[in-house]
Amino acid sequence: MAEPRYDEFGVPLMQSGVSDAIWELRKTDPAAFKVRVREYFAVAYPSFTVEAATVNEREKIIWLKDERRTLLAKRRNDL
Repeated sequence: MAEPRYDEFGVPLMQSGVSDAIWELRKTDPAAFKVRVREYFAVAYPSFTVEAATVNEREKIIWLKDERRTLLAKRRNDL
């Protein structure tokens, strides 16, 4: 199991993943991989942003940051 990662406020990042077809893009076209992963999570988790992708022998992980707290603070300040 991967060690947890944290955002700048000490909140743990969420671990997720994508299909092997998307991971293959990382090898052949890294720019397309980044675009495809961001598009995927924009639909799957609209209030989360992609922070990083890690690959090792056992795990392929996409690290997501929960932006709901930031979005709520912005809405409160805009009122």
